[in-house]
Amino acid sequence: CGKKGYCPMSNKKRWIIILIYAVSIIGIFFLGQRIILDKTIPMDRLRIYQYMCYFAILWITHIFSRESIKQYRAEFSIKNFIKNIIIGILIFIILFFVFIFVSGFSVFSMKIHMGIPQFLYMLFFQICIVGATEEISFRGFLLREISAATTGNLGIFLSSALFAVVHIKFGLPTVILSTIFGFILAALRRDIRISLTSLAIAHGLLNALLIIISENVMR
Repeated sequence: CGKKGYCPMSNKKRWIIILIYAVSIIGIFFLGQRIILDKTIPMDRLRIYQYMCYFAILWITHIFSRESIKQYRAEFSIKNFIKNIIIGILIFIILFFVFIFVSGFSVFSMKIHMGIPQFLYMLFFQICIVGATEEISFRGFLLREISAATTGNLGIFLSSALFAVVHIKFGLPTVILSTIFGFILAALRRDIRISLTSLAIAHGLLNALLIIISENVMR
């Protein structure tokens, strides 16, 4: 152990933590998706349940992470806020064109079928809650721990695969897109050290785009 009492973690213990953590958050994600897809739940109660699920994931991350959730404060600091916003938007643009190429959707003629308050709330929720929580979980904790326990690109592949698993209830096309986007975001995080703030912004904007597309398709 070091001077501050820190002891290196064995790979066996690290994999046990990764497994328990992954099963826990995937279970919460599936529960949250089941709630979202339940049309009988009133919207105000649905929003409360959504917040509860995402805060539960952050709480579990806090428990399992050796350095605790405080380690991510620097990632979401306002020091480089403008730079992170610009980088996040640029990443979203890249993902946007990847989405068009993979899916074949013609999105430029689509309309936003919601009021300005609803649209702004959707952006807030998708970026600050969904994007931030999922980036902390998959490109933060899981990518870091799996990469520390393995060699090569296995950390990127496994974290991307787990990211795809939590989207399985939305169908095969969503799983494929989630795998591709998860791989890109994980590579940006590990190899270029893109901040979680930028990744959360790109993630949230992409989710907002998919919501707009789904509304147009259903009309």
